[in-house]
Amino acid sequence: MTVRILGISASYCSTTRPLALRLASADTAPSLSGGTVTNVGYGYYERQTGGGQPRFLYDGVRRTSTSTVKSVTPSLIRTGSGVCYGDSGGPRFAGQILVAVTSSGDAACAGMSTGYRIDTPAARGFLARFIALP
Repeated sequence: MTVRILGISASYCSTTRPLALRLASADTAPSLSGGTVTNVGYGYYERQTGGGQPRFLYDGVRRTSTSTVKSVTPSLIRTGSGVCYGDSGGPRFAGQILVAVTSSGDAACAGMSTGYRIDTPAARGFLARFIALP
């Protein structure tokens, strides 16, 4: 089963043509613990501080990073650094398989981050309304 997603990242696709990616099958995330995921997003590239609230600068460039999966809960994967403020909603891949969607990170891009698993019954129930699932 593949899902068509528009040009996810330069490391996966160098064109704007749709790219076929596989979606995680039911209950595959627990096997990710201790492994790595590739994060894709448009988060900030610079944080300016001094004289008030920090300012986050965005340039619209899609970036990737790799994070180690620290733990897997019934609905989330928790990873180390690599996800920044503004990356929420971006895909997380184990190889070419989409396994989660970024839910949170920290402003310093250095702490624990979470991704909502797409292999759970709740996520699959939602996705099944729009696409055929593996």
